[in-house]
Amino acid sequence: MSESWRQIAAVLPIFVAATAAAQQDTPPPTFRAGTKLVQIDVVARSKGSPVSGLTRDDFTVFDNGMPQKIAFFTVRSGAAPANVQAPDAPSLAPGDLAGSGLP
Repeated sequence: MSESWRQIAAVLPIFVAATAAAQQDTPPPTFRAGTKLVQIDVVARSKGSPVSGLTRDDFTVFDNGMPQKIAFFTVRSGAAPANVQAPDAPSLAPGDLAGSGLP
């Protein structure tokens, strides 16, 4: 083996060990993300018929008594099949949330 190969062979393990030690000291990068989006479905009726033409400005959403921004608003409508009658909407007191699972 030539002299230059002996030098490389002697230095290579030290280089590998130093590189491995440097990699162990550096923690892996961390990415944290979060979002809070709550979807609320609403059925608006007047005298038993669906109300149309409502916009985001017609609603206010509260969380723990604090008004919240309505980030997304979409209107969905669809007629019930002719042989199925839609159930009557429950009577709610102001502040009650139907189907929310909240007490």
